[in-house]
Amino acid sequence: MDEILTFPFGRTQVLSGMHASKHVAEHLVNANRKRALIVTDHGLSEIESVQEFFKSLQKAGLETVIYAGITANPKDHEVMEGVQIYKEKLCDVVLGIGGGSSLDAAKCISAMVRHEGDIMDYGRSTPNRKYFTNGREMLVLIPTTSGTGSEISPHAVITNTKIGRKSDVEEALFYCDFVVLDTVFTLTMPEEITKDTGIDALTHLIDSYMNRKMLLHRSPFHDAVALEGIRLISENLRDALKKGEGNEKARENMMWAAMMGGFVLALDAGSIHGLAGMLQKYRPEMTHGQSVGIMMPVCMRHNIPAFPKRFQKIAEAMGVNTLGMKEEEAAEAGIEKIKKLLHDIHFKTMGDFHFTEEEIEEFYEAGSDNSCMRNNPLMFSPQEVKEIYMETLKECW
Repeated sequence: MDEILTFPFGRTQVLSGMHASKHVAEHLVNANRKRALIVTDHGLSEIESVQEFFKSLQKAGLETVIYAGITANPKDHEVMEGVQIYKEKLCDVVLGIGGGSSLDAAKCISAMVRHEGDIMDYGRSTPNRKYFTNGREMLVLIPTTSGTGSEISPHAVITNTKIGRKSDVEEALFYCDFVVLDTVFTLTMPEEITKDTGIDALTHLIDSYMNRKMLLHRSPFHDAVALEGIRLISENLRDALKKGEGNEKARENMMWAAMMGGFVLALDAGSIHGLAGMLQKYRPEMTHGQSVGIMMPVCMRHNIPAFPKRFQKIAEAMGVNTLGMKEEEAAEAGIEKIKKLLHDIHFKTMGDFHFTEEEIEEFYEAGSDNSCMRNNPLMFSPQEVKEIYMETLKECW
């Protein structure tokens, strides 16, 4: 059996290493679990490495009920369907495996099994929002992408199909019982998903590091985690896209960086995420990773005046030698380093999605009113937001 690292993160036990997932069955049996609801998507459930994991659970005597009905941007009715299956099949543990969509759905299912109503009753933006007061079921989360960091985050983003809009359900009980970082699941991840989720993780780290809270209150702990995550992505994302030698280590480092991003994102995001939402609304085919990655360079540039020294630290984490540079100069060099990374992995631009200035005129004010904008270190006026969108439209790498 491969060597794995096991350590506690608060109440969460983390298992990491190649084939770490083989140890899950042992932990569930020791916890006297009998029947697991596997929450995932249809495509992932058919991958060989995932099927082998299911077999390891069954070999240990665990029954598995596979719910592969989760889609991108998980829907409220998918969560409630999972809750119904869990109850009907008398399951006693929720096991989410997949990207952020599957993990977010699994978190919500584990809580809704013990609560009344609909998952959207518990959304942060819901009027007279309800709160989870009866705990949750045992929860195991196994990411197969390196992007959202959902496995170590108190957030779950669910689409409210009644109004056609995403809603954030945030609860401390979403910190799960076990996180499993098993590189084997990422080795077959397609190139497009690898780059989009990798840049998603980078924006989590940077947007949280730029958060207004970090301007007002210093947290060396969050600083250290964010900067190390930025360094890992800078040094490993390109190699993660390659096949052959070095790929496994790069994939492992990307999983760590994604989890770091999920951790610091608990501080909330700022303008990168705040303004990216309108891009996806106008171009539903755009992934979340693409939308935030596209907005990242210009949003960073407009935030430099808030704390140039912090941007210098980002540049250094990206590998820039800032010796002899002024803070503002170093900050710009860091942004150029990020643009070089986007160029090297052939990341899409706003122009690639054929946005127009007329569309920006339609949506810039709505973008400026996004709740994430309140967490930004600088308060941008609607006109400043319009300038950010317009600059991003002309940006290339």
